[in-house]
Amino acid sequence: MSWSREQCELLIDEYQKYPCLYAVKSNLYKNKHARNKALESITSILKSIKPNVTLNEIKQKLAGLKSTFLAEHKKSLNSKVSGVGEDQIYTPSIWYYKRMMFLLEHFEIPTTIDTLTQAHDRSEMAIETPCLLVNQDIEYTAIDNVLDSTSSEEIPTTSTSQFIKNRYEPKLKRKRTVDDQQLLKGATDALATISSSFNTQIKNIASEQENKNDENDTFARFIVSKLNLITDPTIRFEVEKEIISKIYNGISRSVVSKNNIIN
Repeated sequence: MSWSREQCELLIDEYQKYPCLYAVKSNLYKNKHARNKALESITSILKSIKPNVTLNEIKQKLAGLKSTFLAEHKKSLNSKVSGVGEDQIYTPSIWYYKRMMFLLEHFEIPTTIDTLTQAHDRSEMAIETPCLLVNQDIEYTAIDNVLDSTSSEEIPTTSTSQFIKNRYEPKLKRKRTVDDQQLLKGATDALATISSSFNTQIKNIASEQENKNDENDTFARFIVSKLNLITDPTIRFEVEKEIISKIYNGISRSVVSKNNIIN
């Protein structure tokens, strides 16, 4: 539902009459009954020029007016502290800006520079005494609980704890990454050492086996060379038979000896 300028003017004037709706340091500010009663009174007055208006519409409109006013004021402050020339300082363009100036004594609107400076100072304090910063926020107080509104025009808050998290979490992640990399490197080096030792042992075993094979081959070639000197087939056959018999006899004795050791 659209609002005329006349209706908005009356709404702002009535709103100003009830500090419990915006004076955050007022005792009545925390009194929900007082706030609801004030809103009901404003709604009753507004019905004289806007008959179908509801209490929820009043709350939503006040939220929109106030958030826009505070946003405009913040833009003006930021332009003043940014070092621009006088002709470049931002001038609020909303017609009701001066009409809502009464809000400024109840809200602290930090500039962009102030907000970053305060957040930086508090983040450094949190490193030394982190317990002091629990639930302490730097708030852009464009929104208060008085309106209980979920309007999309509300201005968000900036949390110091979130600032600290965003600032230092990458460093913590980098540290964890470095630690993980060092751990991985250590494990890789250990595996390389084990693998090298294992390969060396395999090579030694293979070398020993190769030496044994060489000895057997040498002895076999020696026997063959001697057998070749025997030209008589009958004599050679008898010698070969005797050699084989000796070998089988040796194998049999070796098996018996091994069984005796096991038993």
